[in-house]
Amino acid sequence: MLQQHNYSAASNLYTPNPFLLSSSWTLSEPGEISKMALRIQKLAADWEWHHAVVACEVKTLKAQISRNAEKVEFYDDLANTSQLFNAFEVANLLGTGRNRLLKFMREHKILMSNVHRLNAPYQKHKNAGRFEVKASRHKNHQTGAIEIKLTTLFTGKGVIWLQKYIVKHGRSKL
Repeated sequence: MLQQHNYSAASNLYTPNPFLLSSSWTLSEPGEISKMALRIQKLAADWEWHHAVVACEVKTLKAQISRNAEKVEFYDDLANTSQLFNAFEVANLLGTGRNRLLKFMREHKILMSNVHRLNAPYQKHKNAGRFEVKASRHKNHQTGAIEIKLTTLFTGKGVIWLQKYIVKHGRSKL
């Protein structure tokens, strides 16, 4: 049998290692060289097959990156924008209506449903940078008084987070 003698200097123990080639190989049975050659050929064929599979996977992934480049650029721009979006705009982006979106968000405790704080985001969502609340003045047509109105606006980061939240929790009632 063809064997390699590999002795550990530290422990003087014999440890066969079929992957190291050196002058310490000996031939103990006839035909072992041809068996070893067949084994090397099989290893080479296996390596070529694995290399072809990996090359195919790399090609597929590069094509996928090319297809998704526009989406990635859109989400990067959306995440980094300082622009704020109202509920109507976000609902259109997510393929639903404004009222259904607001109801969904109230049911999932993203927005408050209290009469005095209707559709105001919970503090944890404001702190996470998903929403901003802006105050504006308007005239009450019935009383003629000037009133302050609070409007919840979505950040780009909030739009992306909400889209992922909807995917995770389902689009039911949306």
